[in-house]
Amino acid sequence: MTKKRFGISIPDNLYDYLNKLSEQLEINRSDLVEQAVKTFINDYKHYLIPHTCTGIMIVSCKDEKAVKEIIDKFQDIAKTYIHTHENNTCIELMFVSGPSEKIALLQKSLQKDGKCNPRYVPIIGLNESKSSESR
Repeated sequence: MTKKRFGISIPDNLYDYLNKLSEQLEINRSDLVEQAVKTFINDYKHYLIPHTCTGIMIVSCKDEKAVKEIIDKFQDIAKTYIHTHENNTCIELMFVSGPSEKIALLQKSLQKDGKCNPRYVPIIGLNESKSSESR
């Protein structure tokens, strides 16, 4: 596989963390950044290609009422969720499954205004879901 080279600018502290993590994991910075980009794109493929998503969404939020209202609007895809509190932060762990467009909308709704910090982690990758749908 061919590779493309490009430059990026990152804050000093992020650069320092990248170097330290590279040393700790015994992996060069380029490979570490490549792994990070692959993970990020895999986590956000539901924004790019319409498909059925299945995964876990982890949400931390200071406004419990706001997150509850948003989740209630997405009950059709938020199949199960666990709610807890830690250090004055509301934490939701949701099993979500449904159309990728709807999961992207849930994630955007939670991120809106910076009130919540959602992270979607796919359980079934895009290629896996396409192969199971064709069966």
